[in-house]
Amino acid sequence: MKFLVFIKQVPDSADIHFDREKKTIVRTGVKNMINPYDRRAISEAVRYRNENGGEVIVATMGPPQAREALQESLIMGADRAVHLEDTRFAGSDSLATSRVLAAAARKIGFDLIFCGQHSTDSETGQVPPELAELLGIPSVVSVRKIEYATGSVRVTCETDDGIEILELPLPAVLSTAERLIKPIKVKDVALSTAPAEEITTWTLEDLGMAPEAVGLSGSPTWVAGIQEQRVERRPEIIDGSDATIAAQTILQLIRRKSQNVEPPIVPEKTGTSDRQFWCLIEYAEDRVRPVSLEILSTAASLAAAHGGVVSAVLIGAPVGREDLLLLSSYGAGRILQATATLPHPDETVALLCDRISALKPDCVLIPATSSGKLIAPRIAGRLQLGLTGDCIGLEIDHEGKLVQWKPAFGGTIVAPIYSRTFPQLATIRPGALPLFRPRPARKIPVIAWTFPYPISKRFHILSRETDAGKEAAKMNQAEVIVCAGMGLGQDHLPLAFRLSELLGGAAGATRRVVDSGWMPRQYQVGLTGKFVAPRVYLGLGVSGRFNHTIGIQKSGTIIAMNSDANAEIFKVCDLGVNGDCISIGKAMIKILEG
Repeated sequence: MKFLVFIKQVPDSADIHFDREKKTIVRTGVKNMINPYDRRAISEAVRYRNENGGEVIVATMGPPQAREALQESLIMGADRAVHLEDTRFAGSDSLATSRVLAAAARKIGFDLIFCGQHSTDSETGQVPPELAELLGIPSVVSVRKIEYATGSVRVTCETDDGIEILELPLPAVLSTAERLIKPIKVKDVALSTAPAEEITTWTLEDLGMAPEAVGLSGSPTWVAGIQEQRVERRPEIIDGSDATIAAQTILQLIRRKSQNVEPPIVPEKTGTSDRQFWCLIEYAEDRVRPVSLEILSTAASLAAAHGGVVSAVLIGAPVGREDLLLLSSYGAGRILQATATLPHPDETVALLCDRISALKPDCVLIPATSSGKLIAPRIAGRLQLGLTGDCIGLEIDHEGKLVQWKPAFGGTIVAPIYSRTFPQLATIRPGALPLFRPRPARKIPVIAWTFPYPISKRFHILSRETDAGKEAAKMNQAEVIVCAGMGLGQDHLPLAFRLSELLGGAAGATRRVVDSGWMPRQYQVGLTGKFVAPRVYLGLGVSGRFNHTIGIQKSGTIIAMNSDANAEIFKVCDLGVNGDCISIGKAMIKILEG
């Protein structure tokens, strides 16, 4: 087996600083490292090679300092490394990067390509599916288990709602999840021992590529500056030794901060324009996902102000009357419907590519769910379109261009992204856009689509399990999130769920709680979990490590309970209660149950 592992060197997010005057990221003195997900990809390839034989080649595209990541890869056990280094690569977006990696992959040769699930700086995960599309081979994302066979692999993939078990013929591209394998660690002092002769450097000419295919000129998307996203907090720390008094104080603050402010009603169209907004609708357990309604209502508000028609795109079972009325009330002016029983991602990609090419909409908006993160990059790769992944905001500027707001470094930085290609393609982070109040429903036309041709499936779906993520999905829209930390303890986890239920919110968990097997991965909040933005975040026994708090910084109010007066969470909260979270939590439940 010949493994090709593409890695990226990223800055440590904890060290990132923003220069407010220059509006740039300060990288001086910031430690660079192998992207954590990529480290797991290397570790899995080395593990298999050590047990079964084969070869592991690691490659990266980056400036001279990226060589350090390759040195570390060799010490981890890679057989050789390739550095794709050329100043003309600078400024490449995900599609231009994928072109470079595809050229390198063809030159190196491979049976299986590994990439990390996403990078911790840009966080989109677009490159693996785009790379696979350029190579014409199957790809799946968020792989947490691999079973190898002759000519194929069987993988278990994490989804928003649970897991999927899939079978792929080789060659293929897999993006690796955090829990695939425990990563191999290397001490900094060992880097100098890496054999330099095992690193090959390739330039644009070595790859046989044209300059216009890479860098800024080859990138269909471009960044129009960056802005800092920072919430100033002045922590107030109170004594929580009296559980009842502490509970009353917390509940008073929660009630004040979570008072409902009614969002505006989905507006009616007022502008005149033939601009086409396509919104891909996703279902979960026979119900429209809230993120689809968020996208629809935001598109409707843009269409109302600037003109245009909003279309709800459904690929699946025929839409019923209730769903038709629901979609119209959230802004859909028409339904574009293709019927299929449990449509395969390959069918969805083929259909959308065919319809986009024929009908040329202005923009296509897709939920940044586990499904959308596979489908959208493949469409971008096949049609050579720009893609902005995991958007948290959409605007139309004074020139009529769509501005796609993209977060980076855990949301500490946000950038306006523009696209040079049409349609403008974006995935939207669940819970990031406002959910408007529905307008009166009306009858809207349903336009039937048919699949353009018999579609051969690149991989097989063997089974799906969705129970694990049912409750966790509520975090995306929850006004209140109650997060369980290690200080709560496994035996008292029901307290977090009961408290979230009484507060009309959702439960979450820290990475250590999930890693301990106490709660499913779908509940994890933080750098390698969900980024949440409730009106109120309530941490029970949460220590407050950076990898967790970076995922809660967009919360309106952060309340933390911890018996450790020196807990890091007290540095980033609005209200810190120094006391026993179990006793205080029980007192809150007693008050709420009346």
